[in-house]
Amino acid sequence: MIKLSNLTYQYGENLIFNRASICINSKEIIWLQGDNGSGKTTFFRLLSGLKKVTSNNEGRMEGFIDEQPIVQENLKHFITFIPEVPYLFDYISGAENVNYLVKLFHLEDDYPKIQKNIQEYEIEKALNQQVIHYSLGMKAKLFLSVLLAKKTTLILIDELLATIDTSAQIKTFCLFKEMITNQDTTILFTSHTDLCFSHEASIKKMKINQQKLEMIK
Repeated sequence: MIKLSNLTYQYGENLIFNRASICINSKEIIWLQGDNGSGKTTFFRLLSGLKKVTSNNEGRMEGFIDEQPIVQENLKHFITFIPEVPYLFDYISGAENVNYLVKLFHLEDDYPKIQKNIQEYEIEKALNQQVIHYSLGMKAKLFLSVLLAKKTTLILIDELLATIDTSAQIKTFCLFKEMITNQDTTILFTSHTDLCFSHEASIKKMKINQQKLEMIK
């Protein structure tokens, strides 16, 4: 379980979060909702350490992993952030990108799982092509194949799932269910549009509302 208390963050004159608190339980799939500009991506970047809560912006955040206090700089070691645009090199092949990501995230032991994910997404034939020739959906599938093999406490996926086709969304949901069954992982995703699995009974919903975080019953 990840618990956040008193999250306050201001950007310029814009107060994004005001003493927001939330408990994120293990083994759940959660859809983070909120109006455009409400702070969904900012929340993900704060959790993953890409944005800092500092006294310069009058911010603060108290974090806990399984009731043990943890500072923001160390939260990133428990979190995998998958952004809206995958971090891939356009002018090398898909296979070379996979090898780079494996080394970057130290996933050598997880290579069989990555290969399985690639097969599930049916992108093996594209691995020898330069990524510049991939569609955004293809790039997303390649990136997800690698990052969803990473063992982590919390996975944050920012809008990327809306770029893949319905068949790939179904396969991704199956991967999610497999992950939360076999390990203490929680998946938190955002999407401006409904995904094919968004309204499954097993999907929890969290909302950013008036600078607060709340679970929707």
